[in-house]
Amino acid sequence: TPCPYGYYCPGSGDTKIKCPKGSYCPMGSIEPRTCPSPSLCSAGSERPRYLLPAILLVIIGVVLVLVVVAYRVWLVPGDFKADYAAYPGELLKVPDESLGRFLSNVSFASSMG
Repeated sequence: TPCPYGYYCPGSGDTKIKCPKGSYCPMGSIEPRTCPSPSLCSAGSERPRYLLPAILLVIIGVVLVLVVVAYRVWLVPGDFKADYAAYPGELLKVPDESLGRFLSNVSFASSMG
């Protein structure tokens, strides 16, 4: 029978040894395999656990939170419902007069309607 997952069986395969930390041992291993970077392999691992997907999810989550905070702080000052009620039909109130002049000179609003 082949050596079980998480173990390696050197030589004739009669002796099974638990895979050490920092390596992994798929079924039938005769020696442990080094855990690739960036991944984790605890003692008795049958395969590496890759960290890249978790790292990417954390980075995406942080970026999304920053985008929402930036949107709320800089693009929608004050109470959004009160601003919308005061200016029906306008979703955003321009916080800076010079920015308002710039946006009025840009014709993207008329091309959207």
